[in-house]
Amino acid sequence: MDMLSKILFGSVYFFLVIGLIIILISDKKIREVIKKNKKTILIFIVVSFIVLNGILYLHLSQESFIPSWDFGGFYRKTLEFSDKLNRSIPEAIDNLIETINYAEYNYVAEWFLFLPMKIIGSSFLRYALAMVNSFLIPTNLLFMILYLLITDNKKRNYFLDWTIYLVIILFGPNIYSLVQGYIGSAGLFFILFLMVFIYLKKYEKIDIPFAILTGLILLLLLIIRRWYAYWVVSFFISLVLPYLLIKEKRKYLVPVIINCIVAGIVSLGILVIIFNPLFKTITTYNYSEAYSVMKATGPLEIIVSFFTTYGFIFVVFMVFGVIKSFKKEEFSFSIICVAQIIISIVLFNQVQRFGSHHYYIINVPCLILIIIGMSYLMDILTKKALVISLVFFNTLVAINYQKTLVLKNEVFKPMFKVTNSLLSEPLPMIRITEGIDRIQALVQRLNGQIGEYDYFYTVASCSLFNEDMLRNSLLPNDLEGLRNLIPGSVYDLRDYVPKEFFYYQYIIVSEPLILQFSEDKQRVITILGNFMLNDPRTMDYYNLIEDVVITNDIHIKVFKRKDLVPNFIREDISNQFKEYYPDEPRMYEFTMLE
Repeated sequence: MDMLSKILFGSVYFFLVIGLIIILISDKKIREVIKKNKKTILIFIVVSFIVLNGILYLHLSQESFIPSWDFGGFYRKTLEFSDKLNRSIPEAIDNLIETINYAEYNYVAEWFLFLPMKIIGSSFLRYALAMVNSFLIPTNLLFMILYLLITDNKKRNYFLDWTIYLVIILFGPNIYSLVQGYIGSAGLFFILFLMVFIYLKKYEKIDIPFAILTGLILLLLLIIRRWYAYWVVSFFISLVLPYLLIKEKRKYLVPVIINCIVAGIVSLGILVIIFNPLFKTITTYNYSEAYSVMKATGPLEIIVSFFTTYGFIFVVFMVFGVIKSFKKEEFSFSIICVAQIIISIVLFNQVQRFGSHHYYIINVPCLILIIIGMSYLMDILTKKALVISLVFFNTLVAINYQKTLVLKNEVFKPMFKVTNSLLSEPLPMIRITEGIDRIQALVQRLNGQIGEYDYFYTVASCSLFNEDMLRNSLLPNDLEGLRNLIPGSVYDLRDYVPKEFFYYQYIIVSEPLILQFSEDKQRVITILGNFMLNDPRTMDYYNLIEDVVITNDIHIKVFKRKDLVPNFIREDISNQFKEYYPDEPRMYEFTMLE
């Protein structure tokens, strides 16, 4: 009975999705479309399941790596939450609420994966498959239904329909980050749910229950990932926009505003009352400073990144969809999609540049515009031209997905550069951690010799070696990895200097010091690393106890402190930091000996 309760609690996401699907089906127009296309919808579900699971399995089964950084953290947190829930539901709830309020990354999306990973297993490959089947396939089905709604009374072409279905299934920006291990795709279904009802003009009539549901979904998105707040803001602005710009729509402006006010009060009210610490963090924390290392260099970088992420052909389809829908039924819907994209991009880039997973904020409106654009191909192409164009397009898609699955010969690289630039990059490179067995053996050796209060600190930040590789080296069987590992400083103005650095018993350094970002953003690593590796005074206070070669060029060196480092050396290191950060004490103050 206790296990059944845990499984039911761990199944909340699926109850939520089923509930929202029931609400969708309660709409008469959606019911009619489903009834008319039920056979095609069933085939689509089967194809989506087989294609996505097949591609991911083929890709991920070739990898052998230690998950690290954000995507490693999401995988670890998924395992952690499952472990907590397996022990006790109250413990899981307490940790869930605490992380929502206080942690940078909470357990909400990880909670959603409890049931599927309970069924299929906990390896990284199965973690990715759990996300595909939980987050992406339901979203793809909803995209298909939206397409059927858009084209319900229009001339249809079987070849074009299935080309669009394959675009939905194989949309690279949705797959790329998921394969990497980013869990942000958990928000896609909820965004698309609201967008479907925007298309059905649900907000043009005052509907308080649905407005309350909208507010709850917006709050859920914000909790799933804080950066969805940028889409939440764009939702309110973009929803009102066409009712201000289009004369015929202005008669619906008051109901739209009332529905928005109710939704806003619900989401903001719950946030302030129940999740007040989270509200304070969102409204007071200086994200711009903390993520200054990640800021875009200007509009050109933002535009290039957008084209790189979505591919030239798909961007053309977006633009074509907006232009072609002018003075047609989809025009106000296109305006909403464009506004969401622009507002989200502008707001987000005030803080940092888009990473691949941050594009989940705008993937839904972007794919909607692509679908609208492609649906209008029937209007401009002859039957013969349409067939030729679709054959060419589908050939490009097929080639684009061979990158890491079949064709690995270097001679094909130029071809993939072309297809990636046209259709986006659907899959990251296969990840292989060099020296994975030596890293795991090092962790096990160190775990066997440390005392209860002996702490490790890692001075390293590159894809070849970083602190998370020590923490996650034994996943999924051992959640702790290297015991007593202190979180390290990666970005100077986010993490600052480790005040207790000279008190830690063990210091782990990579040689050479390869950085993730430029040296001026990672002085903590360079200054402390140079002290450990190159300062002749270091050997007076530390012994080198391990020197592990993980590649031909990179060593992992482990130093054990044999004596306390005196204050004059601490002050010397502190002054080096002070030269670069004279006005920021957290960047140069170490704990001194009394």
